[in-house]
Amino acid sequence: LLQFQPGPSYGGCCAPTNEGDFVSMATAAGARLGHMGCAWRTQVVLEQALQSSGATTAIAVPPGDSTILVNRHGVRVVNEAADANERTRAHFAWDPSRHEWSNHLLFLIYDTRGAELFGGRFPLPAPGASAPFVLGGRTPADLAAAIDARLAELASRTGGVALAPGFARQLALTIDRYNGFATSGNDADFLRGASERERQGDCSPAARPSTGTRHPLGKTPNPTMHPIDAGGPFHAIIVAAGALDTCGGPVTDASGQVLSAGGRPIPGLYGAGTCVASPTGPSDYGSGTALGQAITFAAIAGKSAARARRKELA
Repeated sequence: LLQFQPGPSYGGCCAPTNEGDFVSMATAAGARLGHMGCAWRTQVVLEQALQSSGATTAIAVPPGDSTILVNRHGVRVVNEAADANERTRAHFAWDPSRHEWSNHLLFLIYDTRGAELFGGRFPLPAPGASAPFVLGGRTPADLAAAIDARLAELASRTGGVALAPGFARQLALTIDRYNGFATSGNDADFLRGASERERQGDCSPAARPSTGTRHPLGKTPNPTMHPIDAGGPFHAIIVAAGALDTCGGPVTDASGQVLSAGGRPIPGLYGAGTCVASPTGPSDYGSGTALGQAITFAAIAGKSAARARRKELA
């Protein structure tokens, strides 16, 4: 998988035994491959992914209305309420001037109000609980020091990612800018909360707040955004790009038969589901996309195979 990806990726949410065996088997039979640079993506907690490259927990949407994602320069780079598949693509931005993946790792920043109101929604620990991957600091400078210390511990496994000089100062400016957007209800940078999907239901970052905290949910012009407490303390989680599932593999025709490099069906070889090139390419239309394709095209492939001319073994 990593040989084909467009940038640094850290495992996924599938069983560790899923190792792309059909790719090896089909290419040995001369199959054409498609969409190998794609995946249905999600963000993952870096330190969990480093412990196990499979079966990690997906960050469906960063919980909380006072939560932002910043890069190593302390700058917001994406709409935090966007669909996971789309949001995760931000990690693969290449900076040709600095010659770096500026968003290789992102940092989920939130305040104590967010921790108490939305704790228990992954990856935020439940109120009163702790998690080893959560970092903290009274000020942006304190938080930056904690993040850099953790990055130094992980450097051998991340290519040496570290915070840029001036991260703390830029983070303070980013929080101030975000707070202005939250107050007005208009995210001029990334349009957070502009769509109904982002504003309503379980997909909303502000859905299902905890009860019994000292922090009222409050009402803001944009329900997905609330000002971050600029006085601190601050919390951070290191986030990386992962995958919900693959969507590349051997190319199949309308009958589910695997095609050769020359575009001809390979007799007797069929495929369906996430082990073949998805007909939707990198687009994830929501929950059930993978399962729906697997059921539909497996049925088509099975019926096609049943109609095929019977082969006699020598």
